Amino acid sequence: MAAFILVVIMGVALTAAQDLIHPDGRLNQIAHFGGDAFYCVDADKNPTNDLEAFEEDGGFLLLDANGQELWFVAAADVAEAVATLEADSEPVLIASGQGSYGPVELYVYLAGDEPEFVFIGYDEHGKSNSLTFRGCSPVGPGPDPDQPEAAEDPTPTATPFPVA
Repeated sequence: MAAFILVVIMGVALTAAQDLIHPDGRLNQIAHFGGDAFYCVDADKNPTNDLEAFEEDGGFLLLDANGQELWFVAAADVAEAVATLEADSEPVLIASGQGSYGPVELYVYLAGDEPEFVFIGYDEHGKSNSLTFRGCSPVGPGPDPDQPEAAEDPTPTATPFPVA
């Protein structure tokens, strides 16, 4: 029975990963930071969406478009900032650093009873972008499962010009 449950859980996880725009586990599925990718990572700096793995000596990791580490924020620093939050308080700066195209910052604030994070950075055009997220969940829609997939070679439903 335990093996069956494990298979079901793995199947759900694999299906969820396939629905992501970037299946590498990055948090910024849509928010664009000039090719930089922002991850929750475990103690070995492997991408994870598992909050427990993040909390056990993991952290947040920013990589450039070539996979080079730009910035790391330890989970211990995140926990310290979260511990200072109070209801209706201003966002708390956890850490700041440097992305490929400018400074980056990570903030936390309370959204109801849960901490919510805001990552701010820049793209290659100098435009500031932000990503708001909870825990280690990627942000951005995957394909809509209720929408049928577009045909690769769509068949016209009407002829735009009269045929001679």
